[in-house]
Amino acid sequence: PVAVCGAHTFCMVIAGAYHTFAIDNHKKTWGWGYNKYGQVGDNSVTCRSTPVAVCGAHTFCYISGGALHSLGMDINFNSWAWGYNNYGQLGDNTVTSRRTPVAVV
Repeated sequence: PVAVCGAHTFCMVIAGAYHTFAIDNHKKTWGWGYNKYGQVGDNSVTCRSTPVAVCGAHTFCYISGGALHSLGMDINFNSWAWGYNNYGQLGDNTVTSRRTPVAVV
C-alpha cells in the first residue's frame, strides 16, 4: 500500500475497474485514474494520477465505478452518472458520453 497524494482525509474509498473515487470527511468527492471517457467526472478526458474534485454541487453518499462509467447517489437519493455511454448505461436517455455527472432519468 501507498498513501494517496494530497491533504485529504477520506472516509470512503471506492474502486472502479480503472479509476478510483473517495469521499472525504467534508463530504466532497474526489476521483483519479483512467479517464478517457470522462469517468473521473472532472470535466476532462485527462487521466489523473492524483485526486481531483468531481464536478458539480452534489453531495454523494455512495459512488460506484464501472469499467468506463461511474454512478453516484446523492444525499437526496437522486442518481447521477458520467463517463462512457455508447450503450445508454448512464440512464439519461442518450448515448452521449458525459464528463460530469448528469441526472439518471
